[in-house]
Amino acid sequence: MPVTATVTTPAPVAGPPPEVPGSELREATLEGVRWVGFARIGAEVIALASAVLLARLVSPAQFGLLAVSIIVRELALMIANETIGSPLVQRREVTRAHLEVAVFMALILGVTLTLATLVAAPLVVEPLFGPAEANLFRLFGPAFAFAGVMIVPLAILQRALDFRRQSIVELISVVVTSFVAVALAFAGLGAKAYVIGAVLGIAVAAVAYTAMTRPPRPRWHGREARELLSFGVPAAAAGLAGVGYRNADYLVLGARVSPLQVGYYYRAFTLGVEYENKISGIVSRVSFPVYARTAGLDQMRAIRERVVRANAVLIWPLLAGFVVLAPVLIPWVFGARWEPAVAPAQVLAVAGMAGTVRAGTSPLLLAAGHPRALLRISVAEVVCYAAAVFAASSHGILTVAIVVSVFQVLALVLVYLLVLGPQLGVGVRALARDLAPAGISCLALAGVGAALAALCDPLPVLPFLLVTGTGATLAYGIALRTLFPAAWADVRMLADRIRRR
Repeated sequence: MPVTATVTTPAPVAGPPPEVPGSELREATLEGVRWVGFARIGAEVIALASAVLLARLVSPAQFGLLAVSIIVRELALMIANETIGSPLVQRREVTRAHLEVAVFMALILGVTLTLATLVAAPLVVEPLFGPAEANLFRLFGPAFAFAGVMIVPLAILQRALDFRRQSIVELISVVVTSFVAVALAFAGLGAKAYVIGAVLGIAVAAVAYTAMTRPPRPRWHGREARELLSFGVPAAAAGLAGVGYRNADYLVLGARVSPLQVGYYYRAFTLGVEYENKISGIVSRVSFPVYARTAGLDQMRAIRERVVRANAVLIWPLLAGFVVLAPVLIPWVFGARWEPAVAPAQVLAVAGMAGTVRAGTSPLLLAAGHPRALLRISVAEVVCYAAAVFAASSHGILTVAIVVSVFQVLALVLVYLLVLGPQLGVGVRALARDLAPAGISCLALAGVGAALAALCDPLPVLPFLLVTGTGATLAYGIALRTLFPAAWADVRMLADRIRRR
């Protein structure tokens, strides 16, 4: 039965009550992880296959151009979500008037930003990065309008904790994006192939979400608009700083080094950070609506503890294993021309580990009602991060990778020390306790993996990867089960839940 927005003022939107009992939240979290996990695994398998094909069809220099322009897609989704979507999900009560004005503001915002992108591309982007980059920005422009159509229906599903339908739409969107991008790359469109595929993927998602939820027609309501924007504006400002933080390295490098070097860095960052963050994003996406429905801060902290621990236990071994296998894995999968990305990718895996944990702080602060604290963090981070990357950019992409990894680790520690500790009572000691199972078990993985890699070096690629990867994984599992039975029990519980279904 589709979730609808047909409610009457002042009745709240149909969905879970503001405070959900702990057992129901646990059930919703597991169900959400299950559905989002299945969709994410399917989406990433498709996306990885697409990435391998694109890496062989599109030159590293074209990927360097793409690395800079992809910020437009991220901005389109972030601005709509944080300005309009997050307030709808976070509010204890949402009436039909809230939904109507949210639809109105989302459409206006999307169309306005699309037009602004088309105007700004030749005036701002071209002088900084060149005409080829400006053309990619223009192609990405319609993503703002499609995101504006999509965001209110998506928020309705999030309030209802309906992760199944969200996951189905996400998978369909990835299939469309990947198929179109690969087809156009075969036709020789280069970086444009990915841009067109990404925009069409957002458009398909917008149509699907709208069909599922049937949101109300747009209407203006001044009081409800002010209520939404009082939360949405600082959340969007924090999100804007966050997008700058995640893309500052691409923008700085795009202005200071050749597209070829940016392309190598893009591949390294994608493998060392982005793919793993997409997996950990499963938990982040589920956790925000779940945190927002907790009965109080104690329950929120309890859920956070298990979320952070499980996230690290599942993601960190993938990164540690990647560090061991990268010298063989990257040239074999993506082609020999991508070999200069190997060393930076290994270093950036450390940034990926910190990033998987850091990504969970934003939904926690938003759900606790602290968007301005998140804004202050994000602004400080983006300024310091851009300065650090700028200083390192003249010394090569390996130096940039080292600086990025060190910065990510320090930023994670400082957020817990200066923000989460004082605001929510979750400090650095809690962080260390939560990460110990994954961190110590990864040491066993790395040690066994490095020894097996040295022994298996003469073997062909496939046997090398199979033997080394299997041995390292077993070492991790044995260490985790022996030294940290509680963390192992969480993994077993999640696996049993998925297997039962």
